[in-house]
Amino acid sequence: MVQPLIIGMKNFILKILREPIVQFGLLASLLLYVDINRNPDDYKNSNYQIMIDDNILINFMQQRAKIFNPDEAINIYQNLAELEKKKLMTDFFHQEALYREALINNFDKNDPIIKRRLVQKVDYLSQGFYDEVSPISRRDLENYFEKNKENYRKPALITFTHVFLKDKNKVDDTTLRRAEALMETLNEKVVLFEESGLYGERFLYNRNYVNRESSEIESHFGEQFKNAVFAYSSSKLEKSAWIGPIQSDYGWHLVLITQISDSYTPTLNSVEADVRGDLYREEQFASKMRRLNQVKAKYELIDQTDSYD
Repeated sequence: MVQPLIIGMKNFILKILREPIVQFGLLASLLLYVDINRNPDDYKNSNYQIMIDDNILINFMQQRAKIFNPDEAINIYQNLAELEKKKLMTDFFHQEALYREALINNFDKNDPIIKRRLVQKVDYLSQGFYDEVSPISRRDLENYFEKNKENYRKPALITFTHVFLKDKNKVDDTTLRRAEALMETLNEKVVLFEESGLYGERFLYNRNYVNRESSEIESHFGEQFKNAVFAYSSSKLEKSAWIGPIQSDYGWHLVLITQISDSYTPTLNSVEADVRGDLYREEQFASKMRRLNQVKAKYELIDQTDSYD
């Protein structure tokens, strides 16, 4: 009973071994075994070999130090002391070992933080194209300034002091009448700018405002007060003449305005440094976006979203 079974198994194995594909597989395995024994270094797991050369360290140093100019990076690397190069190599080895271990464990799969960091890296590397920005000519400055004049407009400025009366009883005009009487006193006595502190009550913010913009005045007093004081022009102001009462969000004010300058657009020469800096930053951004658009142009968007209408 056993003998026929053994003979059957033997015939089956011989039949399998006569198949060309099996013979080819056995021969390939034999050759691979021989080659592995003759060249064991060629079959080590490359994931656990971290090769480091000068170019790798220069690139690593560039990324860490944010050096976009390759020639500058090479020059810095060549002038590193031996201990500094050893430290650079150790830091790279540490980072690369942990990075590869993370990949082996699939930590990079479907991780939104990793995805954002990779996107940031491409965006960051695109900044290297800033060097492609052409020199800015005088005509470039003039054209840019002409298109963006309002961005450089100087705001209206005002200098004044004020005497404040808090409106404690808003149901009647008692405080207003007090303010009107006090204004007559201030003008009769010709109270000067520096003497305003002798009258009125303490205000929440400042008493004196020197060369302040309308936005600050509005934030301290409210829109109604701001509009009232900036409605005056320096040509119509009488020297040492108190005006008011002017109402704010807090009460009534008697105001002595000493100077008002209208908003104006400066000349290019007076703001050339600012204009040049703004134009250069715009050119840098445009250069970066051109590079990113080149990257995106290689990809096709396939919309497979479902309609929920």
